[in-house]
Amino acid sequence: MSNPNDLLFIKRHAHLFRGQTLEIGSKKHGKWGMDLDGVIDNRFGIDIEAGDGVDLVHDMMHPIGRQFDGVICCNVLEHTAKPWVVAQNVLDALRPGGVLIASTPWIWRRHNYPNDYCRFSCDGLKALFDGVRWVDEAYASTHLGEFLTDQPWRQGFALQGQDGTKRSCGVSELAYVCGIKE
Repeated sequence: MSNPNDLLFIKRHAHLFRGQTLEIGSKKHGKWGMDLDGVIDNRFGIDIEAGDGVDLVHDMMHPIGRQFDGVICCNVLEHTAKPWVVAQNVLDALRPGGVLIASTPWIWRRHNYPNDYCRFSCDGLKALFDGVRWVDEAYASTHLGEFLTDQPWRQGFALQGQDGTKRSCGVSELAYVCGIKE
């Protein structure tokens, strides 16, 4: 994970996770690493290279061969040449009734790891994962903790403060979805 809002979105849905959770892209990259300890217990981390937070070196372009009660796939799909293949392998790794959280940059600079292929909106993410009942979606701005539903996003990022004044929020950089596999 690479953005502090990732952790906030995951915390928002942590109560849904039961059993073992697969964390895809789990390698900690210095300041970009996110620690889910105390948020999601019983995690199994995979990444395309070994490192802190990685239990298994594995590329999700290939099936992992086992199932989990939850999957967290944050900021990974944009780095895969065939995200629809990875999405199917994620679904195959998720038990029925299991929770999926996925996020990707929506508006973001190029960032290779090892490559950078695509961007997704919330609708794009949901289209990748057939058979998931979506319970939440949001866009995150550049401001910590600022999540926008579809409607404010369409209104140009104008948020109304508690005092009734409107202000512009940051650019929507990340798209988040949370759902349960049917």
